[in-house]
Amino acid sequence: MGSAQNMADIVVCCSRAIVAGCPTVTLSSKKFPKGFPRGELLSVNPTTGVRNTAFDPVKVLAWVHKTNMAGWSASTVSHGESVERPRT
Repeated sequence: MGSAQNMADIVVCCSRAIVAGCPTVTLSSKKFPKGFPRGELLSVNPTTGVRNTAFDPVKVLAWVHKTNMAGWSASTVSHGESVERPRT
């Protein structure tokens, strides 16, 4: 998967979380790019070193907008399939 597709996956995942009213979105990566928003570490795979981290989807979308305007991409981040549901 190329970096443009990866960035699109992150945008779609965050957009769905916002529309669903979810406060966080889970993204997985060994290392997040410089300047990426801070998140809550959920787990680390001891074998691969991949970190599952919960992020505010609005902050991630703001970062995507900022980095695309600067002309660089987020090729090291992959989107997660899980999205935390709002607690009632």
